[in-house]
Amino acid sequence: MMIMKKNDEMKPIWQEVIVVTSQVAADLVSDKLIELGSQGTVFDEDTRSADLCKITAYYPMSMDIKVIIQEVIRYLEVLKAHDIPIGNPEVLSKILEDTDWAGQWKRFFKPIRIGKHLVIKPSWEKFEARPEDLIIEIDPGMAFGTGLHASTRLMLTLMEQYLRPGNMVLDVGIGSGILTIAAARLGANHVLGVDVDAEAIEVACENVVKNSRIASQVSRLEDRIELEVGSLDTLTTSERFDCILMNIRPNIILPLMPYAETYLQTGGAVIISGILEEEGPDLVAQLHERNFLVQDHRTEEGWIAYVLSYLN
Repeated sequence: MMIMKKNDEMKPIWQEVIVVTSQVAADLVSDKLIELGSQGTVFDEDTRSADLCKITAYYPMSMDIKVIIQEVIRYLEVLKAHDIPIGNPEVLSKILEDTDWAGQWKRFFKPIRIGKHLVIKPSWEKFEARPEDLIIEIDPGMAFGTGLHASTRLMLTLMEQYLRPGNMVLDVGIGSGILTIAAARLGANHVLGVDVDAEAIEVACENVVKNSRIASQVSRLEDRIELEVGSLDTLTTSERFDCILMNIRPNIILPLMPYAETYLQTGGAVIISGILEEEGPDLVAQLHERNFLVQDHRTEEGWIAYVLSYLN
C-alpha cells in the first residue's frame, strides 16, 4: 500500500463558507456547496428565526473561495427566479486554522449505525459495540467523508447488501477512505482505492492504518488495501473487479463508465451515488445507452444511489 508521509511543519488552513437561507432552500443550497467541492455540509438553526437555516461547508485553501461565493450567490438568484423562497440570504466566509477545523467537526461527528453491521465513529467517541458490529473509525480531514452525508450512507447500505467475502473492489474517488475501509471490513480480498487528490490519499492512508490497529480486527486491512493517486481513466492494472464504487457527481460518473466496463468482472456490479433524485432519470437513460442496466436503487433525503450491471 502506498503511504504518503505528512509534513509535520505544515499546518493546514481551511476556508469556511456559511450560507444563511430559508429552511425550504437549505437542502438545495447544501447540494450546491457539495457540487462546488465540499464533500459534506453542517446544518444549524439560525437563532434569529425558525424559518432560517445556517449551512456550513469547508474548502481547502487551494480552492478560490471568491469564485465559490460568487457561484452560491448566483445560485440563490436562480432559486429565487424559480419562486423558491430564499429569505434574506447571507453568504459569509472565514479562514480556519487546523485546530479550529478539528474543533468544529468534533461538535457534529457522532457514532452512526448504517445497515445491519456497519458503525462509523470518530476516534474520540466511545461506543459499546455489539459482537457482530463492524467498526470503522474515521477522523475528518480535507476529504471530509464521515458517513454522515446521505450519499455515503446509501453507498454503505448497498455495499453491505451486494459485496461478498473474497470480492475484488475498486473505489473511485475515495475521499477519506470510508468506502475503501468498509469494503475490506465487509470481507473484500483486495480493495484498490484511487483519487485524483493526493491529499485525500494521505488522509485515507492514515485512516487505513488507524483501522488496521483496532484490536477487534481479525486481519490487517493494510494487507488488503492499495491506494494510489489517479482515477478510472488512468489505471494501468490488468485486474478486473467484482464491484466498482463511485460516490461522485453524475458529470464525473458518465465519462468514466467506458473505463468501468473495461475493469468490471463479468457479472460484477457498479454502485454509484452522489446523485440527486431529480438527476436520476436522465442519468439512467444515458447509462442505458452505454449498456449499463439498473438492478437496484435506494433513496434518502433527496439523494439516490444505483446498483448497475453491464449488458455484454
